[in-house]
Amino acid sequence: SNSRSLLGNRFLSLRQCPAKLSVAGGCRKLWLGQLRARLQYPPIMRFAMDSYTLRPMADDDRSEVAELIYSSINSWYNRHGMPDIFRGGPVVTEVFYDVYHAVEPGCTVVAENDRTSRLLGSCFYHPREHHVSLGIMTVHPNYFGHGVGSALLRHIIEFTESNNYGSLRLTQSALNLDSFSLYNRYGFVPRYSYQDM
Repeated sequence: SNSRSLLGNRFLSLRQCPAKLSVAGGCRKLWLGQLRARLQYPPIMRFAMDSYTLRPMADDDRSEVAELIYSSINSWYNRHGMPDIFRGGPVVTEVFYDVYHAVEPGCTVVAENDRTSRLLGSCFYHPREHHVSLGIMTVHPNYFGHGVGSALLRHIIEFTESNNYGSLRLTQSALNLDSFSLYNRYGFVPRYSYQDM
């Protein structure tokens, strides 16, 4: 009963590309199915991975987090046959660190490789009055599909539940079926659908 109520309080808003959809929400399932059929996903290479530790993000992580966001998102787009979404080097993604730290300092988590001390993933979150907003979450392309994103998400879910917030919410692109699948496995359900310009 408790797990049902918690699962019911995880909300996902889907951002849809207006060039692909003419009716918000109504053709989303068809569009996602068509997208899945059109895309040829290259295989994710599996390997024995070093152990890692989740820890709060530090100010010294700013440039590495920017590199992580830049490479992760561009790599995902390239892997799916699309051009880079960010151009100009990792300096252009430092804005994410700056904005999230201005909104809620300390509400960040990174996955750090225990052997190399390099960052494997990062996530920002924002506690609000009645819910927690999940911000941008990225995993280094070398570690896609190795559980790093799941570990980061579990950390935020545990924070939400242990601090008695009513729900955990996020907004994500309907284009990214990989992250949609991750969120779905953890009980997130689409509540709203809107078109992004």
